[in-house]
Amino acid sequence: MSARSLRGFYLYDWANSAFATVILAALLPVYFAEAVVPADGFRVFGATLSATSLWGYASGLSTLLVFLSAPLLGRSPTPRAAAAAGSSAASCPARWPPWR
Repeated sequence: MSARSLRGFYLYDWANSAFATVILAALLPVYFAEAVVPADGFRVFGATLSATSLWGYASGLSTLLVFLSAPLLGRSPTPRAAAAAGSSAASCPARWPPWR
């Protein structure tokens, strides 16, 4: 790789780390608790769960899905199609109005 390509990757990696730290770790959970989940919680299978509980369950479920699907998607004949499907699915919550 050329020095210019490496410098570009370094800047991309630095910016992506800042995004993950600020948005995903600090702002998104607060938005989820304030705008997505009602103040009195969300009923799931007869139990009322708080925003913090739902955030933890959603994070765990998404990690489990990545763990189970990674070997299959890694062998996919079209990794770009798999990446496009994953990124479009990840952007769906941004298109939905807050559930109230």
